[in-house]
Amino acid sequence: MFVFYIAGSETSSGTTIFTLHELTHHPEVMTKLVKEVDETLERSGGQIDYDVIKGMQYLDVCVKETLLPNSKTVIRKGTQLIIPLLGFAMDERYFPEPEKYSPERFLEASKNYVDDAYAPFGDGPRQCIATQMGITVVKVTLVMLLSKFNFEATQGPKIKFAAASVPLRPDGGIKLKISRRIVALTVCQDVRAADCPTCAGFGVWYIFSYWKRYGLPHLKPEIPFGNLRALLERRQCIGVAISELYRQSAEQLAGVYLFFKPAILVRDARLAKQIMTSDFASFHDRGTWNNPPSSNVFSLPLRPWKQVRHVLSPCFTPGKLRLMIPTVLDVGKKLEDYLSESAERGEIVELRDICTRYELDIIALTMLGFAADTLNHPDHPFYTVGRELVRNSFLNNIRTAATYLVSLFNEQSDFRERNNVSRKDFFQSLLDLRQEDREHNRKALSVQQCASNINVFYIAGSETTGGTVIFTLHELTHHPEVMKKLVNEIDETLERSEGLIDYDVIKGMQYLDVCVKETLRKYPGLPILNRKCTQDYQVPNSKVIIRKGTQLIIPLLAYAKDERYFPEPDKYSPERFLEESKNFVDDAYTPFGDGPRQCIGKF
Repeated sequence: MFVFYIAGSETSSGTTIFTLHELTHHPEVMTKLVKEVDETLERSGGQIDYDVIKGMQYLDVCVKETLLPNSKTVIRKGTQLIIPLLGFAMDERYFPEPEKYSPERFLEASKNYVDDAYAPFGDGPRQCIATQMGITVVKVTLVMLLSKFNFEATQGPKIKFAAASVPLRPDGGIKLKISRRIVALTVCQDVRAADCPTCAGFGVWYIFSYWKRYGLPHLKPEIPFGNLRALLERRQCIGVAISELYRQSAEQLAGVYLFFKPAILVRDARLAKQIMTSDFASFHDRGTWNNPPSSNVFSLPLRPWKQVRHVLSPCFTPGKLRLMIPTVLDVGKKLEDYLSESAERGEIVELRDICTRYELDIIALTMLGFAADTLNHPDHPFYTVGRELVRNSFLNNIRTAATYLVSLFNEQSDFRERNNVSRKDFFQSLLDLRQEDREHNRKALSVQQCASNINVFYIAGSETTGGTVIFTLHELTHHPEVMKKLVNEIDETLERSEGLIDYDVIKGMQYLDVCVKETLRKYPGLPILNRKCTQDYQVPNSKVIIRKGTQLIIPLLAYAKDERYFPEPDKYSPERFLEESKNFVDDAYTPFGDGPRQCIGKF
């Protein structure tokens, strides 16, 4: 990724800037290029695609001009060679008048350079793998800029290059005077002036008119935020922001814009249930960004997801949960001891952080096979790194967390291999999956992918589980009658079991179960679910067709606040989940998702 980050950003943007710089100092070249751009876009109806870009011959030679950077001697093995592309580009033997910006030198009719000296992306088998991509990005950028803006030089034609840079970077940047062009283009659609006042706004108009052109009822976007300005300004979290959009529509399906991304908000809980279960074949992907660090059981596309889920599922059976209870109790005793001193003094404690560390200690022991003891050691990286990732997922924190988790995976796998240790836990399942792939000559999960799966359970286990505990305690303190009833059930159950706490004892506490369910209704761990349409889908009893590739948002928090599904939704009422007093719509209660891609750790 780092290689493509540098190569893509530095070379493509640099080529664009240097081209604009040369054009401002060669107005006759700019005039010729702008004319080609205008004429081409007029013929294409304003459409810019790969074929349109490929057809611009003069644009091609302008970019090529910007990219100008037999012996008895035996070169011994191990000798380092430097190939000075910039030196070749400035050599009159290869390029007559090398300092002159002359795109015409690349036209077949007036070609006057040595082919072998022109290799801006290298040559042979190890030339840049993304050559065509880079060139195309440069050309598209130039077309978009030159079709909409005028540029004028504000500094001399000579460029001084920054010393501390391998890619050629102008020292101090390149400053150009810019003004908007007013150009009339013929477009294929019937575009009214009110909808698209200038060609410069055509791209923005096209994006934010998607649902209008599609014919689906939609919420009016606010350019450039789409419908998520409050989220960008950090006034609301994603769950609350989507719930606000939910309340602004009365349609079964509402078109929204997640910034520049059109998506469908599913306002019908029954349809959402159908999408996740019986119609899973049309919505089997989440549509989340997918690269090796995010290749986990949550975000993987269908085929690799099936393989990973199949291997991990045995870690979450009732039998495994029974075996896990003693470990949970051991960590729980540490939590009890930790809180005892504060309880003796009647202190106010901030339980969110404490419960998170408690859950992390359980995850470390039961899933990864090591003792973190973050309750007593809050500076342990298993807590500190993850805390920053969850609280503030900027790039540096993501990179730090990824580095730590990769290191953790390597450390634990090396320990088990050296000591011939094999445990029946989540971590061992990842190791077994890698080994199975190698034995069958399949591409095995990388260390980064294994670390990604660890990260999923780290966040899901600590944040959602710890959050559910805290929210339950919060509601109980505000509903003493509920707390009294629950405490009575706990006391009576433990009296019958003689203080023993195991899987069956916990399962037998009916009121505890409905209290947790009511907490998960009001405070779902994931306030929204997302699905991607994987094949065109006819909405039942409707003329609407959801096209392949469309992103769907299933707003769990909004369902929980909807009186159609939960009477008195703001009231904390565990009794609503008791069979004898049940009064909610089943389809609206899916705090762990539903269907094949529901949370693997639900049970």
